[in-house]
Amino acid sequence: MHHAVKGLALLSARLACLLTLAVTVVGCGSDSEVAVLSGTSQPASGALVWHGSEPGAIAEASAEQLPLMVDFTADWCLPCKTLEEEVFQAPAVAAVLRSDFVLLRVDLSGDWDAPDKSALREKYGVVNLPAVRIVSVGGQVVAEIDELIEAEQFLDLLREARSS
Repeated sequence: MHHAVKGLALLSARLACLLTLAVTVVGCGSDSEVAVLSGTSQPASGALVWHGSEPGAIAEASAEQLPLMVDFTADWCLPCKTLEEEVFQAPAVAAVLRSDFVLLRVDLSGDWDAPDKSALREKYGVVNLPAVRIVSVGGQVVAEIDELIEAEQFLDLLREARSS
């Protein structure tokens, strides 16, 4: 009987974790939710669509002739969360990101030194967080943001990148 109760508790904990993950990724129906997508699923209205892999993001940016924004983040990075909530989700910024950029999110929450993540950090010159890189249609990094920035300043950088 003890094993059955322990098994049920473990199953309940796993279900709670999955539910928490689903709510975190998909959101609760607010306009500020963020969809992390790797396929052809459509995000909820107003959500930003983030690629989880660089090759897919680069392929889309190339095909659509759009600049790329690369956001290096981690769940333990408070300035990263502030950028997400106060800058990326600012209405004017979000509108430009949705229409004129391909978005790539590199999550460094787990193993910072994993070979794939380490290669991306090296490629984009990332040594700490927060770190955002804006890459032109031609593949050149045209802006590096390594600190908190106001939404208006970020919008100016996006506009400059769009025209380069």
